[in-house]
Amino acid sequence: MCVENGARYLQEALDSIALNAMPDMEVLILDGDSTDDTVAIARRHALAPRILRQRAKGHPQALNQSLTEARGTWVAHIDCDDVWPAGRMRALWAAAEAGAGEWIFGQAVNCDAVLRPLGVPQPARLITASLLHHSIADRIGPFRTDITHGSNIDWAARASHAGIRFAPIDALVLQRRIHDSNLGVTGRPKAMRDLFQILRDHKARSGS
Repeated sequence: MCVENGARYLQEALDSIALNAMPDMEVLILDGDSTDDTVAIARRHALAPRILRQRAKGHPQALNQSLTEARGTWVAHIDCDDVWPAGRMRALWAAAEAGAGEWIFGQAVNCDAVLRPLGVPQPARLITASLLHHSIADRIGPFRTDITHGSNIDWAARASHAGIRFAPIDALVLQRRIHDSNLGVTGRPKAMRDLFQILRDHKARSGS
């Protein structure tokens, strides 16, 4: 988890990880110099997460650091304001053990601030809706730091171009909270510019 001033929803996110705990699962939190109760909440949680300071500011930089610091063969991400439904990790892990692919992803549903669904679950190649084999990071390369929004979308597009084996599963694996503090909401004009840049770069890679 990469977080900065995420105390508002952090307890719920950590509880959802605990609900999905697996043997030998490491929980790693990269904190971006939070000034709220983020670190205190994380420290007193029963998960006993390993808490590190982000070496560089920004979500893409933090994602790159998370992949460097994580020690497991398989890696999962969660945003501090989202929730993993019960059974999420078991469903993804079953596909991983069966050799289904290197990037296992399930369905996500957008929810309001109190987790009421805003639509129906949809397949999502978001890293927060996925279980990733750690080795694919070297083949894809780092998350882009020249954009603020959509770095995970760009990473998934580059993964496809690199021949990473994707494997969808028919299970809800992420409740994605939409609220007034989402980065994509507070910085919508910049988000749109970044997404158009990602689309242009993807088309250039694919030659279309």
